[in-house]
Amino acid sequence: MPAQERYHKLLHLAGKDDRLLGQTNRLIPLLLRQGKKRNALEVLRRCRERHPQYLPEQAEQIIDLAEAARSEREPKLALQLLAGFEQKWARSALLPEALFLSGRILCEDLRDDAKADGYFVKICESHASHARAAEAQRFRDVLARMATTTQMRTS
Repeated sequence: MPAQERYHKLLHLAGKDDRLLGQTNRLIPLLLRQGKKRNALEVLRRCRERHPQYLPEQAEQIIDLAEAARSEREPKLALQLLAGFEQKWARSALLPEALFLSGRILCEDLRDDAKADGYFVKICESHASHARAAEAQRFRDVLARMATTTQMRTS
């Protein structure tokens, strides 16, 4: 694995963009399977320097990388990765997970409660039987209580 990561770095430095994409598509899944999310995120960043719109080919990989970006305190990168998820994988069983992660990032990391609530509403309405629906509703309840408390203080 270290040799493959070095090869990826060399392709990046040498400007071999076509090979870089192919190597990225092979390397990210390998790193994620080995639990090396931070390394996979580094590979993604490197590839996106040359191909800013690059996204992995599998829904699971996007969620794993978004979680890694969030844990590395890069919530905006995590949201960029998740941005087109709903359109591209509308029928995926992982859609509620992606929506929930987006909502949490907006709420907890970026303090955008209104946008976060929109994601939680989607989960509660469109994926009510999913395990994340109950958690999404709890977030909605907390956000509603916080909004009420804020309104009472400003009145």
